[in-house]
Amino acid sequence: MTYPPHLPTTQIEKIRIYNKRGEIRESPIDGKTRIYMRARMYPSLLNSRSIGDLLGHQIGVCSQPSIKIHDILTNDKFFIIGTSSLWEILAPEEVIDSITELGPKDKGVFSEVVFTSLQEVALASGATIDDTTIIISHIN
Repeated sequence: MTYPPHLPTTQIEKIRIYNKRGEIRESPIDGKTRIYMRARMYPSLLNSRSIGDLLGHQIGVCSQPSIKIHDILTNDKFFIIGTSSLWEILAPEEVIDSITELGPKDKGVFSEVVFTSLQEVALASGATIDDTTIIISHIN
C-alpha cells in the first residue's frame, strides 16, 4: 500500500498554499511544479508538507502528516519510509523489487542496496539527491 505524495498539485494542498500567500508554478530550472513565495524565486519547494521549514510554513507548507491505519497481514514482510528524494527518483515498485531480490538473509543491507539503486538511477537521469532518509523495517 502506498500513500499519495504531498505535492502542491492536489486541490487541498493548492488551496492551503494560496490562502497563505504561497504560489505554485513551474520551476524554470527543472520544469517541476514547485511552491514559491508570491512574486519571488524562493523557496522553490517540491513538497507541500515539511517538518521545520519555517519559510515554507509561512506560505502554506504544513507539517501535518497523512495518516492511514493498515492492519498487518500475514503476507506483509516489511515497511518502507523514505523522504521525497527517494520517491521522486524510484517508484515504490522498484524499491520493493530491490528488497525482495535480496531475500531474508540480507536484511542488514537493504537500505544500502536501495540507496545504491537510487544513486545509479539519479546519475543516469541527471537528477540530484538531497537529504535522503530510508527506513526499512521488517515484520516477523
